[in-house]
Amino acid sequence: MKAMEKAGKKVDDAMTKAKDKTKEAVSKASSKVNQASTKANNKVQQKTSK
Repeated sequence: MKAMEKAGKKVDDAMTKAKDKTKEAVSKASSKVNQASTKANNKVQQKTSK
């Protein structure tokens, strides 16, 4: 039983780490998208203000 519990905990830890990495990747990707859209909006505003 102990071995099964240890194995289960390792799986849980691995899942948690994977979720954290996924969250990091998603947040990095969304921030890049936000930066890109902000730059695009700025360019559009510059063109329309001239």
